[in-house]
Amino acid sequence: MGISRVINRRTAVLGLLLMILAAAGFGFAASNTVEVSGAGDGAATITGYDITNVDYSLDPGSPTVIDEIQFDVAAQAGGPTTRPDSVVALLTTGGNDWYDCTSADVTSPFTFVCTGGSTTAAAADQLRVVAAN
Repeated sequence: MGISRVINRRTAVLGLLLMILAAAGFGFAASNTVEVSGAGDGAATITGYDITNVDYSLDPGSPTVIDEIQFDVAAQAGGPTTRPDSVVALLTTGGNDWYDCTSADVTSPFTFVCTGGSTTAAAADQLRVVAAN
């Protein structure tokens, strides 16, 4: 009987120690708070726009300078149906004389008017339109 009391006492002390450690561990784990967050990964096709009905206007004060460009922008099949947020146009290969473009249209095709550039008609050799949604 003497040995069983020692074993029971050791078992009781060990059990009590394990309960104290478990309670302390649970207390630390319960105090952690992690904010809700999100993460993701995906891919989609980048579609372009169709540019049509291009029209150039010359500066009345300097008729060799293209003062304004106007064109319609419509999404290609499968593309966004909303008006592009950012549109700029360039008339020279390798140039840096960008025209800023704006549109008030709310339905496609969106008519954009581009101003602010100073490219001469003689220097114009391309129409490059960059549109992003």
